[in-house]
Amino acid sequence: MYVAIPATGQPPKRLVGFQKVWLEPGESAEVAVTIDPRATAKPLSVWDYATGSFRVATGDHRVLVGTSSEDTPHELTLAVAG
Repeated sequence: MYVAIPATGQPPKRLVGFQKVWLEPGESAEVAVTIDPRATAKPLSVWDYATGSFRVATGDHRVLVGTSSEDTPHELTLAVAG
């Protein structure tokens, strides 16, 4: 799972979580991946040079899911208010 942060200077996709699943052909499985904005990796945050700390970026964060950063066919928008 990747997130595109709506802030200047951020990478196009930031890896925020993953879950490996082994399936046989034709099988499917439900997988849950949690994005915790308070995690030490700061998945929804950017460094604020003015305050010298991390802040959660406001705006529309694109959440992308797929098999790799090059293959993210599933997307939703997560609106973060200030």
